[in-house]
Amino acid sequence: MDRLVLNDPLLTRVGYDARKQDMEVVIENRTARLYIGVPPSIYLAMMQAENIGQYFSEKVESAYVYQAIPLR
Repeated sequence: MDRLVLNDPLLTRVGYDARKQDMEVVIENRTARLYIGVPPSIYLAMMQAENIGQYFSEKVESAYVYQAIPLR
């Protein structure tokens, strides 16, 4: 999955696989996580949010299971 580079202080890159409903995020260029079971509507709303990092913190970070992945 390709990651988009973001202009956000918290999330620096994000990728999404709609078929699997997996979302990869890179947090502050230090940590990479794969969030599992994130619906397309949540991903799209996050990407359209005025503050992507804040949306992620409020709607994704504690609501979905994640696993740490290697930072690429």
